[in-house]
Amino acid sequence: LGGYGAVAFMRVLSRAQSWGGQIPGPVWMRTAAGGFVLGLLALNFPQVLGLGESTIDAALHGDIALELLVALAIVKVLATSLSIGAGFSGGILGPALFVGAMLGAALGVALPELVPLDLSDISVYALAGMGAVISRVIGGPITTILIVFELTHSYSLTTAVMVAVVVASVIPSRRFSGSFFEHQLSAQGIDLSVGSEIMRLRTRTLESVLDPIFLSVDPHCSVDDARTIMANCPHDADLFLLDDAGRLLGSLRAAQLLDLAADTPVSTVASTTNLTLYRDTTIDEAMLSLADFVGVSVAVVDDPNSQKMLGIIHENALFTAYRDAIEDTRSSTK
Repeated sequence: LGGYGAVAFMRVLSRAQSWGGQIPGPVWMRTAAGGFVLGLLALNFPQVLGLGESTIDAALHGDIALELLVALAIVKVLATSLSIGAGFSGGILGPALFVGAMLGAALGVALPELVPLDLSDISVYALAGMGAVISRVIGGPITTILIVFELTHSYSLTTAVMVAVVVASVIPSRRFSGSFFEHQLSAQGIDLSVGSEIMRLRTRTLESVLDPIFLSVDPHCSVDDARTIMANCPHDADLFLLDDAGRLLGSLRAAQLLDLAADTPVSTVASTTNLTLYRDTTIDEAMLSLADFVGVSVAVVDDPNSQKMLGIIHENALFTAYRDAIEDTRSSTK
């Protein structure tokens, strides 16, 4: 119950954040409208305002009816989402505790009517519900369990909370496999599931490591002239075909110029570049794109529309960037 409740809570929060940023008009108007609707909710359910410590305490003691517990859990989710979507300051830790307490206490109230057994006190269910929801929302199951033990010094109560936390942590969800904070970081392009060096590579683009010096010819160049250009190059290099505006048309390798008539235009034998990278491509993306690449260099263009060539990328430049990322990660942890 706590796991699915936490997933629903995070989904509604995420939708509210997204919709709040899309509302037209000035920010103050959005905030005022949100405050007005929040006030209407509070007229019928004043318990959802603030942290709700007194309401949680009443739930722990079994002083709230089942229908009100369920209603408070739902309204608290709506009120919190409305506050965040409207741009109010505030967190989700307190609301998550509140929702968990209401859900757990509701289960504790309902079970005696459904199961004719000697059951635990309502406070145990409320505390387990709090742990289940908060551990999933903040992504700290072990921390939650240790905090409960530190506060209660009860092995039996900690065991009950531990079972609830573990089950809640494995509740499947395609959108929220982790915590709400992980989802927020993911929306900003930060993936905590990868290593620190990969995150560093995702912040650097090819513009910082490309080589602006490369061999190029125009479409009217002859095969003989192309051979001369490549022969005078001190190292192996591809020859790139550019138009008068510097747009990439294709590429040539030395093997393609063998056994051809000297006056043959290179435009008739140049191959269309099947792998092109862009200036804003990250180094991590480039490494994935070059996983099956065999060659000397890859062209880097301005963007897919202009196709204006900026330079080339050598594989050793990517190896160096990866090594630098590893060294930076190690040095930052010392």
